[in-house]
Amino acid sequence: MKYSPSLLGAIAIVATSLIVMVFFVSPVRTDNQAVLGAKTYSAPTIISGKPTEPDVVANQGNTIHRSDFTVITFNGTVPFDAYLSVGCTPLTNPISIANYWQITPVCEVYFRSQHNNGKYLSPLKTSIVSRTYTVDDLRQQSGEYFRQDTIKMVKSTDGGQSWTMLRNAVVNLQNNTVSAITEANGAFMLMTGDVDADTYYNYSNVLGETTDKSLTQKWWQFMGELNANLAKHITNLLNNVFSFY
Repeated sequence: MKYSPSLLGAIAIVATSLIVMVFFVSPVRTDNQAVLGAKTYSAPTIISGKPTEPDVVANQGNTIHRSDFTVITFNGTVPFDAYLSVGCTPLTNPISIANYWQITPVCEVYFRSQHNNGKYLSPLKTSIVSRTYTVDDLRQQSGEYFRQDTIKMVKSTDGGQSWTMLRNAVVNLQNNTVSAITEANGAFMLMTGDVDADTYYNYSNVLGETTDKSLTQKWWQFMGELNANLAKHITNLLNNVFSFY
């Protein structure tokens, strides 16, 4: 006779769990407590003005200094006369992503048409976007300072619904800047924390979790997939065995 799929499934899961316990030493599972609420930000209140002459003549490159940003753009990036607009939201409640904390205001950096102020959302080429920071930005409430080599430039192109730590960003310890090759078409902030310098996270507010999983999260994802596959095969095996009775 054949047993019901639910019974066989339960037996398979128990058997799989026993196998896993015998052959693997599971780490203690810890839930990710790093993502705390939404990472959106309020509209910028400190906005740079429009220059009388364009920062970029159509299809030409330039080096532009604006507020705490420097943007080096190349020929063929903007197909019309434009200026660089920087609008910042004051840092009041720092955003956290995993073990990183916001240390500078969120600033929207865009090219705008010199003719009608229209925001250019899709530059044709990347630029070098640099932002300055101060030593005081690294000061913690305890009075200690975060290490400079852990600073990350973080970017959002959807109002803070998602954030990406730019992996090509470079920290210049001599002039206190962080520079990355990216489009000048979004919000930027600097973050740091008590982390390894090569640790990166991305955030999506839709998922409500960091998209770069820790080793513990990856372990449990792997174990879940392994358990499901083993349960399937053991269920088939048990069906074949019990079919003889």
